[in-house]
Amino acid sequence: LAAGNNPEPYEPMPTTRWGDNIDVITNHASADVLSSYRVMVLLGEVDLDSRMRGVINEWVRAGGVLVMNAAQFASAEDREFAGVTLSQAALRAASGSRWTIESEAQREPVFRYQPVRPVGANVLAVAESGEPLITSRLIGNGEVIACTVPYLQSSGGARFLQIAAQLLD
Repeated sequence: LAAGNNPEPYEPMPTTRWGDNIDVITNHASADVLSSYRVMVLLGEVDLDSRMRGVINEWVRAGGVLVMNAAQFASAEDREFAGVTLSQAALRAASGSRWTIESEAQREPVFRYQPVRPVGANVLAVAESGEPLITSRLIGNGEVIACTVPYLQSSGGARFLQIAAQLLD
């Protein structure tokens, strides 16, 4: 390691369904960096400061597609940006999802979701209860897609939800 060599074997990502087309960008990225991307997915516990929130807002307005999830609904600005308001209800459990343009439900591993009310956003997918799981809000030339499931995963984080994989596809 001192000589600059990494003893770990190279592990490419092409064995995933999305190949090796994923870059990790920190919350210190500039507008110039983001301008080379068409889609950005916020993963983990992303804490957007006012500078980065402004950079992302302009990037979306210029045509970017931002995907965020319930773990990023911490601030009122982020919820407004996503076009949702949080329900006072606690996280709810579900085991099915469906796209609103299709009527057929699909089974999912048990997952929890944050009940929301769309405000300026369209509902793209719902839980078996009919409550929103994925919404879309057009902003300028871009779009903010919000998923009400924390980290797009099943309860306990054991699996990525099928509806989330379909969204990213």
